[in-house]
Amino acid sequence: MGKQPRFKLAVLSGLILLALGGCRSKPLQGDIADLRRLPQTARYYLDPATADKPLMTPAVQHQESQRFLEIYFSPWQLEVAAPPEERVFQPLHELMARSLHGANLLPYRQEELRRLTDKCAVENFPAETQRAISIRHTHIRALPTDKPGFADPLRAGEGFPFDYFQYSALRADTPARILHRSRNGAWSLVMTPHVSGWVPSSDLALVDEDFVAAFQTGSYLAVIREETFLSDMSGEFHRSLSIGALLPRVGTNSLPGQVLTAAADGDGKAVLRTAIASPEAVAAWPLPATAAVVAELLEQLIGQSYGWGGLYGGRDCSATLQDLFAVIGLSLPRNSARQITAGQPVDLRNLAPAAREKLLIQEGRPFFTLVGLPGHIMLYLGHTNGEAVVAHTLWGLRTRSYGRGEERHLIGRTVITSLQPGRELRNLKRPDGLLRRRLEAFTLLEQGVDPGD
Repeated sequence: MGKQPRFKLAVLSGLILLALGGCRSKPLQGDIADLRRLPQTARYYLDPATADKPLMTPAVQHQESQRFLEIYFSPWQLEVAAPPEERVFQPLHELMARSLHGANLLPYRQEELRRLTDKCAVENFPAETQRAISIRHTHIRALPTDKPGFADPLRAGEGFPFDYFQYSALRADTPARILHRSRNGAWSLVMTPHVSGWVPSSDLALVDEDFVAAFQTGSYLAVIREETFLSDMSGEFHRSLSIGALLPRVGTNSLPGQVLTAAADGDGKAVLRTAIASPEAVAAWPLPATAAVVAELLEQLIGQSYGWGGLYGGRDCSATLQDLFAVIGLSLPRNSARQITAGQPVDLRNLAPAAREKLLIQEGRPFFTLVGLPGHIMLYLGHTNGEAVVAHTLWGLRTRSYGRGEERHLIGRTVITSLQPGRELRNLKRPDGLLRRRLEAFTLLEQGVDPGD
């Protein structure tokens, strides 16, 4: 009888510790008020008076689309040379200087890091550069490994899904240039239109001059539907593509939706294959540069899961915008810090938070203005009831809990919000948890639009 109270106390203590432990490791979840009060449909924010008016003059859109193609096919330019070794391997040195954790959430041991470094075969750089093309959906990595590199998993905003070895997803049929090989040849260090890094060598095929000439047709179809399936000429599944993909169209007398794709022969060289997409899933590139077109594309992305660096088939904030504007011929950089300088940036840092929002409403152009804060980028959709509205792919909001420090209220998808999402949360970290408080700039993409449009 004397042991019973002690037993109950032990059980109670265990339950308390279990509850605290669960809260510590699991992000807070649940919808925020913005997702209930603001319609989660891009079309809702269109102004009928301007929805179909050009966001760029035809001349400027042509100029931008030609610039897009120059960047897209830049890895195939014969004069491209390997960049200096110090620039190529700078990410390697930076990552090795950090405390990173593996898939088991334990810190990498020094011998594990040394093995990763050795795989890079830095002493053999540069190898002879070779033009190539991706032949399947793959990933560009900071190191020649598919293992993850997480920062402190117990720190808010770190750990899963933020794999610092992941740079970006790489679509099939993307031009590339091989700069170097890993020690065993299983990985290739490549330059792509926007990102350089390591790709499995089996996901690439070498291209020659004939292939380049045949692939650069000058006439392209853009994928305008998510999960667009390509089939070969016999009707068998070939591959799946998403919004933002660009493919050469077969001649003008071909079937609707008929495109060229790349495959590898037995010697690892690229060969052309003809494939067909549903005519409703593709359109002549570039599409008209209107708010209505941007809204229709964005409509399909709202609610999609967040994917850091394109992991697990998702998109992060900058990938969402890059894919969205690729369809109308605008080439945006791959990360948010560079995207905010892609047009005409307006510095907001010297303004009070309310004044920043007011200036965005006054000068921003709906569906054609990017809004940035450190590490994040959004698309301005317009305003309602005097409040700016943005679309963005958001992992979570900064929150604070007594005794546990900073945490995250998980959003984890593409959403439409105000500039102060989660302001009703009692545990929102203030003032930094309010996005409006951290806005640094917005950038106008319409530099070539006639004032009278």
